[in-house]
Amino acid sequence: MKALKFSVQPCLIGAIAENKSQVQSCFNPLMQTYYYLLASQKFLIEEEPLQEVFDERHRYYKENQKEVDFWFVRQPAFLDAPEMAQVKAQCPQPCAAIISTNQQFIQWFKLRLEHVLMGTFAAPSATIADPIASVATVVS
Repeated sequence: MKALKFSVQPCLIGAIAENKSQVQSCFNPLMQTYYYLLASQKFLIEEEPLQEVFDERHRYYKENQKEVDFWFVRQPAFLDAPEMAQVKAQCPQPCAAIISTNQQFIQWFKLRLEHVLMGTFAAPSATIADPIASVATVVS
């Protein structure tokens, strides 16, 4: 008899998934963890010199032939997911997010900024189809 190979998903060890999206994130091999900082748009756009940091980071990535793994998103759509309701309620509106697949980058940014919320989410999922989508209205 041939033994079956399987792996235990770490997100289910020692915890019970609270909802469908958590279960899907454990078993969807295409699911990616995204890390974010969230604050009011006014704070992130007007009060912090983010453009300089992003420009420097882009330059570094280009020099080192790295793919960009961070985004600035005004009014991020991931906050409309039911599991993000408490986070959305804590942040002044309209808000903006710095989103990355690089946890260290977000942690470094958190040390640099005050008055921001930090967290994670997994996507794509049933409730978050596009991790960097925005609900902001584009004015032409």
